[in-house]
Formats: sequence, structure tokens, C-alpha cells
Amino acid sequence: MTSNTTTFIRTNAGKNTGIGHLVRCLQLAKELKKHLINVVFVLDYIEEAIEPFLRDVETRVLYQAQQNSLNEIEDAEKFIALTEQYQTGYIIIDDYRLGKLWEQTVYSKKNNNIPLLVIDDLLREHYCDFLVDMKWRGDQTQSAYDTLTPTHCIKLLGSSYVLLDEKYRSVKKPSNIAVISEFTIMFGLGGAGDLLQCQQLIDYLLAQQYTLGLSFKVLVVLGPLAQNSQPFIEHYNKNNNVELLIGKTDLYPYLENCHLYIGAAGGITYQLLALKIPALTFAIAENQHSEKKQLAQLGHYFHLDSFNEITADNLVFFVKSACTYYPRLKSLILNAEHPIDALGTTRVVETLLALPTPVTQAKAKITSKNHITRNQKYLIDSNNYTLREVNDGDINHYLQSRNLPSNCQNMIKSAQIPYLSHYAWWFNTQRDSYLLSHHGKPVLYIWHEIKNIEDNTFLIGGWFVCERDIGFQEALLALNWQLEHCKKLYPTTPWLAVIHKENKFVRLLNKYLGFSDVGTDHAYNKTVNTLFNGAERDDFHYVTFCPSSETNDITC
Repeated sequence: MTSNTTTFIRTNAGKNTGIGHLVRCLQLAKELKKHLINVVFVLDYIEEAIEPFLRDVETRVLYQAQQNSLNEIEDAEKFIALTEQYQTGYIIIDDYRLGKLWEQTVYSKKNNNIPLLVIDDLLREHYCDFLVDMKWRGDQTQSAYDTLTPTHCIKLLGSSYVLLDEKYRSVKKPSNIAVISEFTIMFGLGGAGDLLQCQQLIDYLLAQQYTLGLSFKVLVVLGPLAQNSQPFIEHYNKNNNVELLIGKTDLYPYLENCHLYIGAAGGITYQLLALKIPALTFAIAENQHSEKKQLAQLGHYFHLDSFNEITADNLVFFVKSACTYYPRLKSLILNAEHPIDALGTTRVVETLLALPTPVTQAKAKITSKNHITRNQKYLIDSNNYTLREVNDGDINHYLQSRNLPSNCQNMIKSAQIPYLSHYAWWFNTQRDSYLLSHHGKPVLYIWHEIKNIEDNTFLIGGWFVCERDIGFQEALLALNWQLEHCKKLYPTTPWLAVIHKENKFVRLLNKYLGFSDVGTDHAYNKTVNTLFNGAERDDFHYVTFCPSSETNDITC
């Protein structure tokens, strides 16, 4: 296509749709202009709050007001009528309200030689020449649209096609946390969130910083369509610890100096991953829900299904952990299986324009000596059972397994553990945890920990299954290994444990291994009560095991 042609981008932004679609299309337009292609944005209507984003682009509107819903055929006909005065080169559409019917209508009215590119992530049918869906769906990514698009459609699927500005290719070298004088946290709720949701959390965090021995700088993004902006601005107007980012159409200068982001998921997640900035995100829209396993493959491990999962205390605990163990959080992103390299916009344009040398796909760059690749393995059975140390990459799977109903019913606290409290606990725990796998598939997690009570040392431990019920021999395999492993490290240290009385399977296992009961008159009775607070004798057996004594008496 020559510079005499015009590419039309049909998208929208406003209080009903947010700004995410527009922002990513702006990156695409910027890349197209490098190739001397004229670009015109076609929107429903331009709200005043959106105007700053459109200063440098040519725009047209189809309606006199913002539309909540659209008739696809009527919208397509309006769009076609508008484009008749131009020589159209390409048509690009990025709008959840418009789909296959709109695309077919445009095809029937326009010359079929005009390529149509669709940007979408809703896994629905399309009639187009190019489809871009940047959402990573794990092993299903490349086959996700096999039955949803025409056979001639070129599908650009996965994180290699994330639409970002080229400046996100520049990543600052990791800072040494020891010399960071002020830990900078950015809060954001997307383009249209309710800012009062953040206010209580920010206030509590700032109030706790000196108690925690930390110093915070808080940046808050006020989206163009944010709710309750004015009272929020007035509340923080004279607070030197809080900087309000108002009317900013480009967050890059602030993100590159940020240590942690807390806020809504969405397009900013990709910006953060490209810049290798840790984040705690939550979903505020249906399309922001993602499988934690798939997010982890991109390097993002801290995601909540809802803002309501956040409590002030747990947030402070998480932030303190993030400050204290910051290199470990950074390592998770740096070792992503599918890193975001900010070349996606270039890849899309090169494919659309049929340029001869498209850039290569993103590849992981694994760094050594970190908490995600540390996984010493032990071959504990000739039948392909292996056991390895747990690493930070297991953080979500560990809790998903622990929270299985079959595991919860045997715990002292049977309620599921919230993800945010787990994230903070994970970096502070003194447990030594291991994962037993069979032919590479997780079977169970097993853990132990040294506890000191009144100048005496004890071992406590536990285990829980991953996905399926296991047999006696599999559990015995892991427990035998654990007892032998700990006997070498702590040859005279007694074990203490509690077993739910309904868990007859574990009761049988422990008896087989030589555990004996701790009665009410046993010397360890008080210690068990202290270590396992909430484990009432009506519901739990108290047991002990001494590696240096065959009789397991209290002289251990």
C-alpha cells in the first residue's frame, strides 16, 4: 500500500468501554505511520476526557453521542459510507461490541482486496484476513481460533503480539534494594475505576510505613474516566508522600522508576512485564480474568480475581514482603517462560504489510542462582518418582493444591487461604517444602520446619496432595524420604504432629512409620498445644516420633 491510501481503525473509548482498546490501537497507528501510512480513527463519539489521547491523530465519529450497544449492520454501513471518500488501504477493528456480522457486512460492501485485521481476545467467531489476540492461553494459544476464523486468516496469537510502544524495549538495570532510599508504589484502577476504593488502603499503608521501618512514595494514576476524582484529589493534595498522576496519556516515565504496581489488570500488565516491574493485580472486568498458571508463564505471579480479596492488613504484609525480598520478585519476571519483549507492534505491522524480515519471537532468558530455578532434585524411586525443592515459581500451585477440598477438610483451619495473605506468607516462611512428582506430574507437597519452644527444638511437618487421590505407597515414599532426610540433619530432634481423627489414611501411615500418641500427661502435650493452636483433642490425634529412639519415649 502507498502513502495515498488510508488505514481506518474502528475502535472506541469512553465511560462505557474504558480506554484500553484505544491505547493499544494508538501504538499500532504509530507503527503504521513509520511506513508512511495515513491512519484515521473512527469512534462512536469523542468524550471530552478522551480528547488528550487523540491530539496527534485524525479522527471521525459515527454518532452524536456515546452508544451503549450497537446494531452491527447499521454501524458497518455508517462506517463504509464514511470511508467512501478515501482510498482505503487497510481496515482494523478493535471493539467488543462488533463482531463477525459487522465484518461480513463490511466485506460485502467493500472491495474484498482491502485487508481486514481484527484485534480481539474473546474467543469468538470472526470473518477477517488477520486476527490479533495477544492473550496467552498456554498450550491452547496457537489452536484457540482453529474453528473460529476462515482458513485464509493469518492468526497472530499470544504474547509475542502484545501492542506496546517501542520505548518499552528499554529496561533499566535492576536496582540494588539495599540502596533504594524510597520504595515507589504505583496504584491504578484503569481508565474508569472508583478511586475511593484505593483511598483507605493507601492511607493505611502510609500510616504503617514508619512502624515497618520503610519509606514509601505512592503514585496514583487518575484515569480520564475515574470516579470520585475530586474528593480523592482534595484528600491527598498536601500529602508529600503521594503524587497524583492526572491527565497523563503516557505512564512510561513514571513506570520506569516504579518498584511495585498495585491495581487493575489490563493493558498495563504488559507494560509492567516488559519493564520487569513486579505487580499485584486484580480483575475489574470480565476480560481481565486469567488462569494464574498462564500469567505465571509470562512472569506475573501475583493476581487476584477481585479487588474485594484485598484487606488493609494483608496488603501491608505483602508490601513489606515485596520490599524485603524484592530481588526474588524481580527474579520471577526475569525468568519468565514467555517474556514480553515489546516487539509485538512491530511484528503485527510487518505481517500486515507483508514485509520480508519479521522480527523473531520472544525467548526466555533464564538467569542463574535465583529462587525460581533453584530446584535440587532427589530420585527417590526407580519408578520415575522425583522429589525437588519448592521454588518461588510454585507459589500459586502450592496454594491451589493446599486449598483443594480434600486437603482443607484435614487442616486445623479448614477454610481456604486467601491468595494475598499466602503471597506475603510465602516470602517469610521458614518451611522447607518439596514437591513429589511422577513422570513429571505433581503428586504432593511435603514440608517440615524447625520450631524452638522454651529452649527445646522440635520438627513439625505436613503434606497435601496436588490434584488427585494418592495411594499408600506414594505417601509412604515421600514420608520415608522426609524422615531419613531430616534424621541426617537433625538426628536427635523429635517430631510433633496432629492428625485429624477423620483422616484415617494418615493415621494409618503414621502408625506404620512409628509415630506414637501424645497423651494429656505426656511431656510434649503443652508443646503440641502451642505449636498447633486450634487443634482440639476432640478432633485431632496428637503424635510424636523420635528418630534416635525406637520406643519414641520422652527422653528423645
